[in-house]
Amino acid sequence: MTAFSAALEGVGRVATPARLRRVAPELVAPLDEAAAIAQRLEDQRLEDHRLESQRARSAAALARVVAAMRLTADAAADADPQRTEAAAADFAAAVEDLRSLPETP
Repeated sequence: MTAFSAALEGVGRVATPARLRRVAPELVAPLDEAAAIAQRLEDQRLEDHRLESQRARSAAALARVVAAMRLTADAAADADPQRTEAAAADFAAAVEDLRSLPETP
């Protein structure tokens, strides 16, 4: 997600179609990597009920991050500033939700 965020920062303060077209290819690899991690986490199952509950919450939160990443990347590839900005805001909110998950001691 760090590489994805860094690529988005390359758009600058104002998203223009030209900047989005330039940045869009840089979003693909981080998106693919995050999607693969999310799929592995979703596919896992743990016998310990407490840990399984935590895994399930984390998998759902990461799936929301990946969905927002995909919408952002698609909007950037379409060079659509309004959709990209809205999707990027959803991405930021999903990342914050993921980071705010409670830790299991």
